[in-house]
Amino acid sequence: MENNIKKVIDEMDVPMQKLDEAINKGIIAPKKKRKNKLIIGLLSSVAAVSLVLGSGFVSPTVGNALAKIPFMGFVYKIEEQDKGLHKALSDSNAIKLNKTVTSKGISVTFEEIVYDGARLHVIYSMPEYREIGKMEMFVNGEWLNTGGSITSLQEEEGSYRALYGFRFEEELPEAFDLTLKIDSIDGIVGDWTFETPIKKVQNKHRILQAGQRGMMNGIAFEVKSAQTSTTSTKLQVEFTGPIREKIGFPIGWSISETITDQNGVPLKILEKVGGGKTDNDLTWTYMLEPLASDITELRLYYYAGPKIDAVFEDVIVPLSNELPQKIELGDMGDIVITHVEQVGDEAVLTFLIDSDFPFNRNLGLLPFTIALEDGERIMTEGVQAIGRNEYQLKYKTNVGQPFIKTILLPKLTIEPTAQVVIPIK
Repeated sequence: MENNIKKVIDEMDVPMQKLDEAINKGIIAPKKKRKNKLIIGLLSSVAAVSLVLGSGFVSPTVGNALAKIPFMGFVYKIEEQDKGLHKALSDSNAIKLNKTVTSKGISVTFEEIVYDGARLHVIYSMPEYREIGKMEMFVNGEWLNTGGSITSLQEEEGSYRALYGFRFEEELPEAFDLTLKIDSIDGIVGDWTFETPIKKVQNKHRILQAGQRGMMNGIAFEVKSAQTSTTSTKLQVEFTGPIREKIGFPIGWSISETITDQNGVPLKILEKVGGGKTDNDLTWTYMLEPLASDITELRLYYYAGPKIDAVFEDVIVPLSNELPQKIELGDMGDIVITHVEQVGDEAVLTFLIDSDFPFNRNLGLLPFTIALEDGERIMTEGVQAIGRNEYQLKYKTNVGQPFIKTILLPKLTIEPTAQVVIPIK
């Protein structure tokens, strides 16, 4: 059995002329109407990226391919998936609005708004799911060039709630008059607009030392900015050089990364978006969770990921009752399952990757699934790092013999010049 990334991408409902790097292998585009829109992103356990060359940020019309991806079928809970945002929503400067705007017989309720200096989020609701056009943002009456993402939070009879996240390059004031405007819903043109004053939450914002430089596959990069707070961490890294010649379509190579603390423990990347104005410049913007108080430095490792149209051999083996269980990955080392603990009707599986390569928080390039023999996935919580190359996940028990499904990766290496350190002071 084989995984073909290019076939997966071809099936995705995304404008290909706008997409230069797609999503982890193994994604199958769903048949039913999708509810989440991907612009930028890392949601739950699966890495996803968007890259646009020749423009700034990505519009919410870019696509919504992640809504029903098997790895991402878990309910998105802000308090679990984005602890920084959860904290920001509890701040006194977060706005509990609950204002309903109606146009063309369609109502939208803007429930909550929060701004933490690096990002702005809106929680909105509707009586039923409807596809909204881009939500535009105005600061003190001036239109702001933004990108964004929409994530479904709740859907049940008579109620649909979602989270709209704005992303922007500009440094915004500590306080300003905010205007939000939706001009179409389900293709119906209307005017869903409201205004409110807003203040940045109190989150101990800090600017970190930037300017670190490196080289990956002949392309130079520099950390242009780095900032952290109790609600988020934001990094911007600019690549310059023969980018179009070396990555993206039709070449197929990608720029991949692992971001860790000083002990090599990978950090959670909430979102990743890239954009450039020419074929020779590209800036990646990363949004990470707030840094723990014991973190003294960030380490960035860049490497060329497998080609987008690469074909990989599947590895499918039954989970053994005798541990440790070793699964060979060839040149990339071995997966070693060290522990399985029963907790109610679920099991917590712990494994490590015996490799010198620094894998990222959710494995990213190396899919790891627990499924039944017929392929039905039984994971109830995605892969999460608990240490350097050490991971845990949860799966349903008493439903049949669990199988482990992964792939054989080609040898990946990190050049010494492609590693930089950002001190945390």
